[in-house]
Amino acid sequence: MGEIVREPSINPPAPELPNDDLMHRIAGTADKTWFWKSGQISIDQFDLVLAHWERSLTDFPRALDFGCGCARIELHLEDAAKRMEIYGVDIDAAAIAWAAEHVPWAKFSVNRGLPPLEFPDEHFDLVFNHSVFTHLDEQYQDAWLVELERVTKPGGLLIVSVSGEYPFSLLEKEWIGCQRDPEPLREILRNRGILFISDDGMQNSPFPDFYHTAFHAPWYIFERWGSVFDIKAYVPRGDLNYQDLLLLRRRDQRVGAVAPLRKFSSEEGASREEISHLEMALRRAEQEKQTLKENFSAVLNSRSWRLTAPLRRFMQGIRGR
Repeated sequence: MGEIVREPSINPPAPELPNDDLMHRIAGTADKTWFWKSGQISIDQFDLVLAHWERSLTDFPRALDFGCGCARIELHLEDAAKRMEIYGVDIDAAAIAWAAEHVPWAKFSVNRGLPPLEFPDEHFDLVFNHSVFTHLDEQYQDAWLVELERVTKPGGLLIVSVSGEYPFSLLEKEWIGCQRDPEPLREILRNRGILFISDDGMQNSPFPDFYHTAFHAPWYIFERWGSVFDIKAYVPRGDLNYQDLLLLRRRDQRVGAVAPLRKFSSEEGASREEISHLEMALRRAEQEKQTLKENFSAVLNSRSWRLTAPLRRFMQGIRGR
């Protein structure tokens, strides 16, 4: 479950859709057109990140939508279900009831707030989700990362979304507009790598007590989540142009626990965020250096460079006199 940033002016088609309340819970709007179209957009964006692995969503024999809500994505997978098994789980019993009645080509069930799921070990070739880890605290996240590792086959893939820099920047603007200082939140995200806001106005919502708002710094994902899964892609705003999208690979040997953050002393002279920026800058510099090297090599091997060699030697001789 989770909010989806709405894009304007999408023309409707659509079969029978959930009621306004169910759509609003997952999409943040009761706009039927957007709810319908966003499901296909998500599939297309999942395919884009899976292209890093030369796969598409429908290439997997058995897939799980973790946090499927009222089948926003599964509504578009009727044809795909003829060649793959599709499962969906969610904590929202009403959403699952609607999905089970209206989307017979997939299998739906209700899960609890914490593991386990009802599936056996190594059951799925692919697990995908939109906006679940964006609403869980660190304890719940760790538990579900380990559980998703359990139900995914060795070498299987996971597509997971997180709220990164862009959603957090919007939160900052909102706080500033309300004359509140967001810097303490920024400081937590910068130094801790994860920010969980329980006082987010969702206390009297249809969602459970543990379900609130979480943001992640990329270095935290690579350090902590990377201790369980191989991170194959990280796409900023790759999920509905809002959340960041991850492609994870389940290792051959099960890890079974998320490693704690290593101790990081201020004596090391820089924060994790600063080191992350330096590493990114270094990678860019290496790429630019390689590009310059390739361009220079191309110039040296060019016909014009060879033809002007005598003139360059003549000019060097003049300068040397």
